[in-house]
Amino acid sequence: QTGYAVSGWYILKTTDGGNNWFTVNNDTAYCRSVEFINTQKGFVGSFNATSPTHKRILRKTLDGGASWTDLTMLIDPLARGGICGLAIPDSNTIYGCGNYYQDSAYIVKSIDGGNAWSFIDMKMYAASLIDMYFLNKDTGFATGTGRLPLDTAVILYATNAGETWTYKFQN
Repeated sequence: QTGYAVSGWYILKTTDGGNNWFTVNNDTAYCRSVEFINTQKGFVGSFNATSPTHKRILRKTLDGGASWTDLTMLIDPLARGGICGLAIPDSNTIYGCGNYYQDSAYIVKSIDGGNAWSFIDMKMYAASLIDMYFLNKDTGFATGTGRLPLDTAVILYATNAGETWTYKFQN
């Protein structure tokens, strides 16, 4: 019955299976993705759309969206351009990818429920990443734009927790 969505500068929540939605947060960070581990603990990925001083790129809630903690300073400075896609295959493993609008593909990853984050440089595979999905903590997909100057669409695949990737599709 409980669900979350993002729409631009808004984080939305439903408690009745999607019949009604209400705003739980609005901000100057442009929200791109939302994933929840359970009804209380979730994450929002954003990119800065209005001001360089408002860079809440990655946020966490522990109370169902009533309040949000900024995690941006915990991620590598190279990943602070934005988190466009999120994937949470289990309660400890969280992946985030970016960035749609610049030539700097990367993945951030937490293996402790979002307390610490590592950085995976994806420039050798893609120019930008927009979304991802993981079947489990090791096996997943990332989608985006291929390495420049070709500007192709790519689907990448990993079976070793994101350490190395192979192309499943490129067009």
